[in-house]
Amino acid sequence: MCRDSRIVPGAAATEIELARRLKEFSFKETGLDQYAIAKFAESFELVPRTLAENAGLNPMDIISKLYEKHASGNAKVGIDLRGDDPEDGVCKDVSTVNVWDLYVTKLVAIYNYFWLSSVLFCIEN
Repeated sequence: MCRDSRIVPGAAATEIELARRLKEFSFKETGLDQYAIAKFAESFELVPRTLAENAGLNPMDIISKLYEKHASGNAKVGIDLRGDDPEDGVCKDVSTVNVWDLYVTKLVAIYNYFWLSSVLFCIEN
């Protein structure tokens, strides 16, 4: 089916984890580097924000809950829009509901975003 069958958690779990780790890394830098890394991290919030908005949910609440659960150590928590368990809400471990994305798809998307960002940055300067 595909040459690289590696998978990563879907439902915006991967994007939130990347954003969280990049934000942590940005605190180790200073000056404009810190700001640039933090803004790059913030851009990964677009995926969960879009999922939440399209589902009619409050994106800020969802993103806050995702960050809280990821900070407690569960990197596989994403947005479950089926709502089977009202006690857990929409933020749950997506590996338990089998929501996965292909690793190579995420890798190419991040590479292209990074390349586009650097091109735009060069144009502005």
